Amino acid sequence: MGRSAKYQTREERLGARRAQRAERATAPGAREARQAENRRAWQKKRWLQLLDREPPEIPQAIREEAEKAISSDEYPRIFNQFLEGRDSLGLDEVDVEEVDFEAMTGAPPYPNHITSLSGFSEVWPMLGTALHGIMARQYLKYCDELIARCSGLTQDHIMAGLDVKYRELTVEFNREVIEIRRLAEEGDRAALKIWRC
Repeated sequence: MGRSAKYQTREERLGARRAQRAERATAPGAREARQAENRRAWQKKRWLQLLDREPPEIPQAIREEAEKAISSDEYPRIFNQFLEGRDSLGLDEVDVEEVDFEAMTGAPPYPNHITSLSGFSEVWPMLGTALHGIMARQYLKYCDELIARCSGLTQDHIMAGLDVKYRELTVEFNREVIEIRRLAEEGDRAALKIWRC
């Protein structure tokens, strides 16, 4: 003996299905449950799209620069002092204050009273080491804040934040490419080397 059909025709089956859906749609919380289900499905799809993304191609000249030492290892004490919070450096001709270091961590132009020093190339290893210490301190602070922020978030919130950060970095990357192209067109040797890669 087999099981008898519940609905004799296709129309009966479709009508019963419609009635079930209508009944479920009027149940308390049905709309919110469906929205949550749709949101989870969208986030899963978005997460898979993020994982499939190819990172932008980094020119060989930039990769070579990135592999070099960030600063001179002649001044480990200066690095440690600036990593721990020191914010000024006294040189023979000028005192480099916190605002000067902040200006040097961004894009040019850099403070003229520092870059025009008569012995700039001689003091650069010390300045570079101090900058390295400051930037390492800022990075560690950023990481601590990021960990504290993420500890209470769901994976979906973290994923959305990473997507926003990826978009910001892509915009910044494109802006830098435009600036490198401009400098290369003006004849800057370092920019030409990067642009030809």
